[in-house]
Amino acid sequence: MLPAKYTMLLLLSTLSACAQSLRNGKLLVTAPHAATFEIFRVMSTSPLRFVAERTARFNSPAVLVPARYLLLGDCSHTFVTVKAATTTHLQAYHLVFTPPHKAEAKAAFSVQCQRFATTSSRQHLHNKFSLLLLTPRKKLLVGTTPLNVVYHHSTQRQFALAALQVAPAPHDMRFFVFPRHGLLSATDSQLSGRWLYLLPGEYVVEFNGMRTAINLQQGEEKVIHPATLYIDAPQAAPRAIAHINGNRVVPLNEPLPLPAGRVSLRLMPDSQPLALTLRRGARTVINARRLQVTPACQARGVCTNTTTVSLYRDKADTPFLTTTAGEIFFTGRTVRLGIEGTPRLTHLLPDQLRQVELQLGRLQLQPRRMDSTTQFSDLLRLEAITRPLQGHSDDLSLTRSTELQLLPGRYRLVHYISSANPAVPRQRRSTTFTIHPQRTHRLTVSVFKLKLVARK
Repeated sequence: MLPAKYTMLLLLSTLSACAQSLRNGKLLVTAPHAATFEIFRVMSTSPLRFVAERTARFNSPAVLVPARYLLLGDCSHTFVTVKAATTTHLQAYHLVFTPPHKAEAKAAFSVQCQRFATTSSRQHLHNKFSLLLLTPRKKLLVGTTPLNVVYHHSTQRQFALAALQVAPAPHDMRFFVFPRHGLLSATDSQLSGRWLYLLPGEYVVEFNGMRTAINLQQGEEKVIHPATLYIDAPQAAPRAIAHINGNRVVPLNEPLPLPAGRVSLRLMPDSQPLALTLRRGARTVINARRLQVTPACQARGVCTNTTTVSLYRDKADTPFLTTTAGEIFFTGRTVRLGIEGTPRLTHLLPDQLRQVELQLGRLQLQPRRMDSTTQFSDLLRLEAITRPLQGHSDDLSLTRSTELQLLPGRYRLVHYISSANPAVPRQRRSTTFTIHPQRTHRLTVSVFKLKLVARK
């Protein structure tokens, strides 16, 4: 037998436990299925202070010391007062999002919400399609769409989702989705070839800097098949220079998936745009040509870093590209090249060549003035003799020396001389010369200035 003092201690302990049990209360939160929520005991209300109490399970009574508690569930909170020897009952509200097919492991679905505003407690739930809310009213951000959920006569609500995918593309391309209308700036994203679940509605899908508008219906499975733009260049450029729609850089010799539709392509920043129609699931290939123009060096060995060149189509007088770039990409046939200073004296680029390299030469022209009482020079210019050169220069100065960079080839310096006597026909004199790459050709021409003779 136990000694009397031990028997007394055991009796007192049992009575204390029973008294404590009578002072405790219970909390039972009913829900359609098992899950957990968090319990915090409120220590003061002004300022609000609370301590973590425990994690409890729905549908299972939680024994708690009588006090006021904060409960945190999925995207929701509520306050409850637990009384001694009393079971406090609450009801959880079931929110279900239903994708149009069994959700895949690499699919994406997001719900964002404010759990408890006072502490700025927010939640970002990923691929959680079943939520248990502690309040009958809640504002959520489902994907990129605001959703107000209100429970009236039922404790369960269900929303059917749509599924969106951009067909598989190289390099695990990522696409972005945001609402087509609305003031909320929210964006969701996913990798190509994987599903993104969204509420039905109108959206804008963007990838590789281009956008397309879509309309998703309940239960719809929509796959966007991109068009592919490929710029086939003769050799890779050290940096991407092509642009679509003014700002999106397009790499050379790499496939670029884009939404189908019309785009404006510039192979060079200053070139005239090419209007393209990209078709769904189709590949559009732009066969680019490459031109490299090397400026001429002067006789002293000083080389010009850049020179301005212009490209013309067929017989056009207006260039489709004017640039100082040493490496030029363009498209098309029957393209002529003009050089700064002599833009109408052009070189016809061979259609059969996709890559052309030209080195410029230099002409130093020195007019030598000669006085005359019978004739005067009225025009001095350069003319191309043989193809691929064609055209002529503007009028050259009759009084000052001229220095020009010229395309290699055969030229003719044409000198027109008029007579002081109107009855005498105008003369045409010419001098033929050749411009060689990276060499300077010096030419002196006698020009006549009419000298008036004073009458006695």
